[in-house]
Amino acid sequence: MELLQSEHMYLYWWMLAVCLLLLEFLAIGTIGSFFLWPAIAATLMGLIVRSYDIEPQYQILILSTVSVLS
Repeated sequence: MELLQSEHMYLYWWMLAVCLLLLEFLAIGTIGSFFLWPAIAATLMGLIVRSYDIEPQYQILILSTVSVLS
């Protein structure tokens, strides 16, 4: 649980975004752009978490909402 309460939580969101982008580049042509929008959402979540202190439950809620809307 300490991992979710870290002061560098934005780095975890950015690492998730990089991993999703790598999956997007490796799976090009097979899945389409399925991993692109969640990667963009994770990047935005990293920017938001770096600026504001948000609880992990709300972080996941915002990520899922942005991923679905995109």
